[in-house]
Amino acid sequence: MERNAIKSYKGMQYELEDTFLKYKKAAALGIGLLLFIGGCQKSGEAEISVQDYTGQDFHIHSRGYQKETAEIAEAHRDEVEKTVKDYFLDQYRTKVKVHNIVGGHGFVTVYAESVGNLHFYTSAKIEIDLDKKEVQADAISSSEWDVKDSITSAIYALAFEDEFAALDYYLEKLAEEEPVVGKTQAAVDNTSGMGYQTPYYAVSLNADWKDDLYSAYLENPKRSKKDWQEKLEDEEITPKSCDINIRLYMKKPNTRPDERIYNQVVQDIEDMEELAPGTYTIYLSDNRINKNLGYNSRKSTLGR
Repeated sequence: MERNAIKSYKGMQYELEDTFLKYKKAAALGIGLLLFIGGCQKSGEAEISVQDYTGQDFHIHSRGYQKETAEIAEAHRDEVEKTVKDYFLDQYRTKVKVHNIVGGHGFVTVYAESVGNLHFYTSAKIEIDLDKKEVQADAISSSEWDVKDSITSAIYALAFEDEFAALDYYLEKLAEEEPVVGKTQAAVDNTSGMGYQTPYYAVSLNADWKDDLYSAYLENPKRSKKDWQEKLEDEEITPKSCDINIRLYMKKPNTRPDERIYNQVVQDIEDMEELAPGTYTIYLSDNRINKNLGYNSRKSTLGR
């Protein structure tokens, strides 16, 4: 995909950048490298059809999987959920619901989703006492950088709700007319630890004024959509202010990514005038997804 694919909209420009250069940013949205500790799993064994994937065996953020910590946390799930809910309400003034608990070495990562007008995913780590088989409720932490990105991307998506609805409609229509799909909603819920995400794409904010939005949210999380739109009117919004990473999969097993479909999606996104300002990166993979990573890591993916 060429760097110079640029479209004007409401005095702003849309640009589609080289997806290889955007791959590092995609890693921050749950697309990254996995270090296997104590051996590795063959890629074929770790893969599953994207339609069948709900987040099983996912452990990208846990520095190697540890089954025992997950089992201890699941045995104390009520305590884990209460700890996470209280933590986000206290630290970020945000109500959340818990979707998934993933075991790591000496801790678990808890994947959660916000409750309310702002929709985003987030996560926290809780230490586990393996000797006592207890949850260390007072040893919970999160990455403020990640939470900030999650909150601000949700604010951006709410402020440009109509524009993102247009993108949703296009991608859903595409899936009806072409043999492509996105992730299942269950997979999104169980593997997304950061940002505004749907089965088809993820949003991340890069703007210098991101900190101002974050501070405004902590001051008053109950601001309305109109309030956020008015606040954004004072900011300089450019294509580099926001990354929108679109990830599609072929619908049928044993089918290589279709270049015709990929090129058509790229052209359609370039031509659409009703989209939110941002840099749009597009991937099309075959039907398989790596259960550990939560995405397709094969070189055959178009868009790299």
